[in-house]
Amino acid sequence: MNDKDKEINELKERLNKLEDSQNPGSEELVDSEHEKLKKELEQKYGWVINIFIFILFMAGILWLFSDDSSSPSSAEEAKLTKQQITPEENINKQYREQILATLTKQDFEAYWSQESSLWIENPGYSSAQMETFGYKLCDITKGNGMKQSYIITFWQSLRNGPNGRILKVNCF
Repeated sequence: MNDKDKEINELKERLNKLEDSQNPGSEELVDSEHEKLKKELEQKYGWVINIFIFILFMAGILWLFSDDSSSPSSAEEAKLTKQQITPEENINKQYREQILATLTKQDFEAYWSQESSLWIENPGYSSAQMETFGYKLCDITKGNGMKQSYIITFWQSLRNGPNGRILKVNCF
């Protein structure tokens, strides 16, 4: 047994002795001793509960802000497309089509308004999450061979024309 276990056992024994005593004059002593023991136990082990609650809180926050946009399937698809492309003129067009196909598979509403401007409807992310997503998308496409610079613009809605621009990410 370690020191803490011994202390706990001693405190439990003291508590049992106090509860067993039935002397009417000592009831006030028993109650005060009982309260002292409870406070000692709370002071010794209350910090463990606080740390546990803090860890759960942080895990919840990390889970909320985790990003699944860099799935291996989209990177593998981009590599396959890179291998199949031969003519220089069609490379960027094929990459744009591949980007749209990947975004559509992940339930994003998106389209190219121009050859250098990708518009994406916000699926409910915060500005920081959208910015992170935009830079990851940019890194994946540039890392897989897309040579054209483009701008990713996040909108509140793309229905009936774009509405409520939120954020722009430059991909050079």
